[in-house]
Amino acid sequence: MDYFKLVVLLVTSLWQWGAFSQWTQLGNGFGTIENSAGFDIAFHPESGEPYVVFEETEDFSFKAQRFNEVSWSQVGEGFGFPFSGATRITMAFHPETYELYVAYADGLLDRFVVRYFDGDSWLQLGEGLGVVMEASVIDIAFHPETFEPYVVYADADSAAFIVQRFVGDEWVQVGTTQGAAGNGTGPQIGFNPLTFTPYIVYPDSWESSVVVKSFEEEVWNQIGVIPGVVLGYVKMSMTFHPLSGEPYVSYNSTGGDAFVVAHYDGDSWSFVGGTSLGTIDKRMEIAFHPLTYELYAMYPIYWNDFRVERFDGTEWQMVDEKLVGGVSDSQAESDLAFNPINAELHVIYPNADSGSFIVQKLANAVGIDDVEQEQVLVYPNPTQSHFQIRLEKSFEEVHLTIRDPLGNQISEEYFYQVQEISSQIIGASGVYFLELDLGNDEKRHLSIIRD
Repeated sequence: MDYFKLVVLLVTSLWQWGAFSQWTQLGNGFGTIENSAGFDIAFHPESGEPYVVFEETEDFSFKAQRFNEVSWSQVGEGFGFPFSGATRITMAFHPETYELYVAYADGLLDRFVVRYFDGDSWLQLGEGLGVVMEASVIDIAFHPETFEPYVVYADADSAAFIVQRFVGDEWVQVGTTQGAAGNGTGPQIGFNPLTFTPYIVYPDSWESSVVVKSFEEEVWNQIGVIPGVVLGYVKMSMTFHPLSGEPYVSYNSTGGDAFVVAHYDGDSWSFVGGTSLGTIDKRMEIAFHPLTYELYAMYPIYWNDFRVERFDGTEWQMVDEKLVGGVSDSQAESDLAFNPINAELHVIYPNADSGSFIVQKLANAVGIDDVEQEQVLVYPNPTQSHFQIRLEKSFEEVHLTIRDPLGNQISEEYFYQVQEISSQIIGASGVYFLELDLGNDEKRHLSIIRD
């Protein structure tokens, strides 16, 4: 049996869900929820610590917190003033400086605002953007190559969607305004992991359809035609397959009575699994597992709880138990994300019973070299090329071998008297396997993703 088949079997066997996994809450609940308070979750690229941002309705501000393996602690002071009816605050880490950036609708300024935490306080990045409309949404993402922050938002002044990027000391519009924006229409922005091309997804109020466009040769170009009709407050999510770069989007379908996930294969859009999920007018979040590349979705169950499902290539399957949230219709947002260090699934959602936000992770009895992953830190993961490996202690000699997705050796290096080593991956995007020979029959087998 060759190396690649062995690793595939290992990944398949160790990531089976069921009796060997369970939801585990991270610390206590936090914040005070009311009227669809906004929130988001992300992971520090180096430490893997989960961070959250959320609207604190008790003192009408936004707050950020991080989890240090034991409890949640606040990051800086509260900031901003939530806009009445705004449902989201989004965040992203700078790929190079690891500074945390947030984007939100500010009720005092009536503008969209981007801030970043410099280690001491929250600083505003440039001037306020656009004019906020009811239930306005802004999304932020960093260009993987230039590290410039990009945002997309629904602008009340132009009644359209606007994309801007921060260059030097000011925000610059990317292309022309797009589509027809209405109240409660939530766009999203992302970058193709293979080409670094910017993509946006938005609900066009005039056409009553979901539109995906990519920015190439200074023009926004539509990517096929997504089937179906959407009306009212449309919420959506977009992600890309880590290896093929193909876009996937989720949205609530006509009347808001179900969710669908659509996939573009280069020629046309089709529904993933050929069926709809859920029964509520809120948001479904989707993300790919960083090791198995299975697509995961999280959504609220009407007047009840939350559910996470994964697509196994043929059909959607429920992941472990449902999440009991005591959710009400006005508080039915949720989000999910995978820790880039150990690939553990984390979710955040409002718990109407406790009146606070809850973060849970899907704790597995075993994982890929589970004990070793706890002892050895690989970062950043994913990476553009360069990465670091921090060992649990110093070793006299470390032999590092890197294999490509097919199991072929692409490089090997020797290090002496080290606890932390630096290396790089030269090759196409995909998952790579790291073999560490530490001497005295001690070995470590890790994985890393090259964007």
